[in-house]
Amino acid sequence: MFEAGTLYQKNFEMDFTQLDEESLVVYDSESGDTILFDKQESVFFSLLNEPRNLDTLVAKMSELHDVQPGDDVKSDIEEFLTQMIERNVILKV
Repeated sequence: MFEAGTLYQKNFEMDFTQLDEESLVVYDSESGDTILFDKQESVFFSLLNEPRNLDTLVAKMSELHDVQPGDDVKSDIEEFLTQMIERNVILKV
């Protein structure tokens, strides 16, 4: 599913509301779905204000959390991207 060179960006047709420093709510007016994100997920979404590829996302999240980029970080991001793509919150661009 994750091809080199594929770019990901948040779906700006969704309503994004920052509740506080640690919580983000995404509302899909088409489906009526509301998704609540924690601090780490909110930070991840801020990276998707512009198109980014998987390697860049892994590097940025690793840097922000002061961990070595590796398989654990990459697999966590791949899992999250897959879930959010399925819910149309993140788009392949």
